[in-house]
Amino acid sequence: MPTVRHADYVCSWLAVLSWQRLEDLPQALGAIWLDRRLVGKEPDEFASTGFGAEVETALRTRRQWLIEQGLAREEGGQVRFARNMLEARELARISARTGLDHVDAKVGDNVNGV
Repeated sequence: MPTVRHADYVCSWLAVLSWQRLEDLPQALGAIWLDRRLVGKEPDEFASTGFGAEVETALRTRRQWLIEQGLAREEGGQVRFARNMLEARELARISARTGLDHVDAKVGDNVNGV
């Protein structure tokens, strides 16, 4: 009879959302899975204890951080996220890593570089 490793079974239906520690994510510069949860249409259904509670805390912390960064605002008891917030965060992360500013190219612009 073949041996079934529990870790192999679990990994077959789990996805790693981030290699960073959950407590480090709320202040991350780039777009992260917490952002997708915040702007998503699906309701969050996390357990109120254990890891579910930790995710809820990370979501609240991320929401507040986005507000402080000007990428979201509270309005009428709801949080409104800036248009294209995830793309803007990703461009900011790339700019921070490369030291280069993002410049939108328009039709007819001459583009060169690496």
